[in-house]
Amino acid sequence: MITINIEYRLQNEDKWYSKKLSSEEYFDMDMLDCDEILDVDSIPLHFQSNADYVDIPDNMIQSIITTIYDEEKKETKIITEFRYNRFFIRERIIDMNSEKEYELIVDIQISKDTSDVIRFVRNNMGILEMLFHSRIKELPDGSEQEEKIFWNDNKNYLHEYVEEDNTIIEIQIENLENELERFQLIQNKSGIGFETIRENI
Repeated sequence: MITINIEYRLQNEDKWYSKKLSSEEYFDMDMLDCDEILDVDSIPLHFQSNADYVDIPDNMIQSIITTIYDEEKKETKIITEFRYNRFFIRERIIDMNSEKEYELIVDIQISKDTSDVIRFVRNNMGILEMLFHSRIKELPDGSEQEEKIFWNDNKNYLHEYVEEDNTIIEIQIENLENELERFQLIQNKSGIGFETIRENI
């Protein structure tokens, strides 16, 4: 049996709310093959954000934590999402078959119609690595144009370190005006939510 629990916190509130979902409510059952067995990493009904499972506009949600647990296999998938101004941060941790997968996606709105999407994963040594960096522009006809950004080591960098009870991920990127911006994603010890600090350099 797979259980799904969604905890979320609204903007400018400290209170956490909770919502439980069945497998049929969370997963896209039409995407399962006839002989496929459902697991914690099966395709969800809503892929972009788990805020879509809560009957509240996503711009009103600050943090949302989704825990998917398979009681029989003892497997877990945890997805943490955080919104702050023009940032959308999504962290995904999967613990299956005694192996852990880690993914961090940072979506930064750099102009009215353009966003930078940066995806990080942990390698076999547990070190955070940048997997890709794309710039996505929304066109007038509603379609999107994607440009792969060259990760210039002289200008862009990723640095992760621990300070007291916080894990800090520091990212520096070049914006549309060729200015360097530094962002700090500060994750607390319990792993709930992120804070962001923007600094023009």
